[in-house]
Amino acid sequence: MSFMLMTVIEGGAAAKTASKAAAGAEGAASTATKSSTAPAKPLAKPAQKVCGVCGERAKSHHFGGMACDSCKAFFRRSVQSEACNHFRCSYDGCCHITISTRKSCQFCR
Repeated sequence: MSFMLMTVIEGGAAAKTASKAAAGAEGAASTATKSSTAPAKPLAKPAQKVCGVCGERAKSHHFGGMACDSCKAFFRRSVQSEACNHFRCSYDGCCHITISTRKSCQFCR
């Protein structure tokens, strides 16, 4: 109803705009049909998230970096209890942390 009112008030200008919009919609519809017949590209696999501490598969971003659930819990507990102030390394802070060695040295973790 408002479209008809606009046509009457503005004269033929609204009708011309409406016919151009309709023509554009038809062109878009025909383009959509053409693109749907093209073969679909395979979706790229999302990059696997890896824990920046131990290398295990991480779920999300925690404490300023990607962390697995185990490291996330370790850092949360050590900071909340202030135990991180007392961690010491027996090997001068050069331990290699992996999934299997992450519990060996809290200081290097």
